Amino acid sequence: MKRNDQPIRAILPTILAALHTSEEDLHAQGIAATELAKIYLDFLGRQEELDQIAAYTSGQLLRADEVYTVRHRVKNPIHLLQKIIRKKAEYQDRTIDHRNYLEWINDLAGGCYTCTGSRGTA
Repeated sequence: MKRNDQPIRAILPTILAALHTSEEDLHAQGIAATELAKIYLDFLGRQEELDQIAAYTSGQLLRADEVYTVRHRVKNPIHLLQKIIRKKAEYQDRTIDHRNYLEWINDLAGGCYTCTGSRGTA
């Protein structure tokens, strides 16, 4: 095992348990469990950046006169992996890995707002 694979192998059992799956089941779907672990760790490293983006967006929405409440959130990392698994089932020829998942998953941070008489998402 390579030295930089240690964090991946260390977190993998936790990820598999949270996803209620095994490496074998993922492999049968064309997904490498270690790649999901790499995505998970990369995403955790981006949490602060994504929270800042969501907060900035919320602040901009609050500037509109008709908006009176805004909430924002960053996607749960396990929910991100679940979505990647669903996307892989839907688009079997697509390769989603730790280098390109940001291109394929577009709801990593977001929020909702309430306006006079309506509700929206951003």
